[in-house]
Amino acid sequence: MFATLIALTLSATTQDVTTVSQEDRSGASRRAACQIDGTARQNCVFTPLFGDGSFQIDLSDDTAYRIVIDEPGVASVFSVFGPDNRIPLMWSYRRDSAKPACWVTDTADVSPRAICVYAAN
Repeated sequence: MFATLIALTLSATTQDVTTVSQEDRSGASRRAACQIDGTARQNCVFTPLFGDGSFQIDLSDDTAYRIVIDEPGVASVFSVFGPDNRIPLMWSYRRDSAKPACWVTDTADVSPRAICVYAAN
């Protein structure tokens, strides 16, 4: 019984996206594959926000990014630490015309430079 309780707790934790408040959500969270700065794709949770194309990704290592659409093809990116705890990254991102799943910045020597989100397999 103890092992079952631990398994249920772990399952709930990995499926729960606690860094997105209910009022910010514009749809259900779903599993995706994310790639940050050209690293290997990793499992993540994609949550649509505000109904304008904005979204948040929560990575398995407790890293989260919020991409907020400023105008078509241009977005601001935030590092997320909780529902009301976000830090804006001080550079602009644009949708990559060659890789539409990616948002990139032309600012040198920053991280992340590219955030890509793909449908889960």
